[in-house]
Amino acid sequence: ADYRQRGYVILRSAFEPQCVKQLLNLCERVHAQWRHNPLTNNPPVNSSATYMRHLNHPDYHHDRPEDLSFLLDICAAPILLDTLATVLNESFLFMNISFYFNPTGSNLDGNWHKDKGDNLDDPRDWATGPGVQLQVALVPSDDLELVPESHSRDYTDAERHICIDGGEKNNRSNNMPGAIRLSLDPGDAVLFNPSGIHRGRYHSDKKRRTFMISYIKERLARQTLSAQGTNQYTNQPWFL
Repeated sequence: ADYRQRGYVILRSAFEPQCVKQLLNLCERVHAQWRHNPLTNNPPVNSSATYMRHLNHPDYHHDRPEDLSFLLDICAAPILLDTLATVLNESFLFMNISFYFNPTGSNLDGNWHKDKGDNLDDPRDWATGPGVQLQVALVPSDDLELVPESHSRDYTDAERHICIDGGEKNNRSNNMPGAIRLSLDPGDAVLFNPSGIHRGRYHSDKKRRTFMISYIKERLARQTLSAQGTNQYTNQPWFL
């Protein structure tokens, strides 16, 4: 009920400290490999980079297969799957894993946005969205900002002015009405509806280490595959 009304829910101490430490070490190792030899180009490696995708690409774990098993076990942790099943109330699929970190260059307040436009076509998705973004803090973090209850409605005039108007020239504004910053301790997990207004914060002088798993409703994934005929990801070795 909290998730469907507010657009997010926090699971405090979802993972034990030893698990968080192991996950952080794994992410740091893959992050270093990515900077030296990126296996995907989203985003490009530079001083402005604030995230990397596809930590589960097998080539990142060629010499450490146990790390890949551990990584995928995290994505299928019962506390996560049980909560996802409750908030979505329908079947879902794993999409990808991302790792967020502070840039090595200048500070950057993220851009306010909704991941799925103003509204979804199916009423079943108005309250729960197309899927869930699930972030696990690996160090203390208050770098995720969102506007509660903005997931099931259109932008207000003030929100539209910041997010869209003028070619999105204002979308890094620090004056978003009703925005809150979520404070997470290591091991806390937050699930949020990507249809709500949100952004991240990336400051070179403030350490950020956030592990994110993206899940999508199976119904919507199948609709997308059917519409496209083929999918650019399904023939890749890191797609699961």
